[in-house]
Amino acid sequence: MIEEFIDQYAFLSNDYWFSGTTVTHHYEASKTLSLKIGQEILKLGTPTEAREIGRRVLLRPGWDEMQLIVMRNLVEIKFAYPFLRSQILSTGDEELLNNNNYKDKYWGIYQGEGSNYLGRILSYVRQEIQTNFLGPTGSRRKIRLSILNGRRKDDSLEPFIHILHK
Repeated sequence: MIEEFIDQYAFLSNDYWFSGTTVTHHYEASKTLSLKIGQEILKLGTPTEAREIGRRVLLRPGWDEMQLIVMRNLVEIKFAYPFLRSQILSTGDEELLNNNNYKDKYWGIYQGEGSNYLGRILSYVRQEIQTNFLGPTGSRRKIRLSILNGRRKDDSLEPFIHILHK
């Protein structure tokens, strides 16, 4: 069981820098329809700054219904990078628990309570990578192209709804 996304598991955190950015920056920028504000968020120096601005933006219509899909897509993009893909695969089948001290009970677990949606999405993405990149040649799917094009063939929650309601 991996209980925190720190130290050797810091790469699981949305605040982990890769390719000059973080998932946090892109998630917060995705909350708004304002291209100007979104670009400003992406330029901020730290994930904390991105979160602070993201908390104050006018949310795009339907944000509550789409935030899990947005997070899943961003996590998939992050782990499409070969180094990070090998890192998440190195976690095997360990349960991923986003225990935190910043009181986040939606994306993580605080004082033993929380939905741990980030941990669940990470587990889902890891399973997809295991299946798509490590499975028999005949069963591999080319998810990298759909990820890099910024869209999935299926942008619904259906493929991973079972992990969100454990």
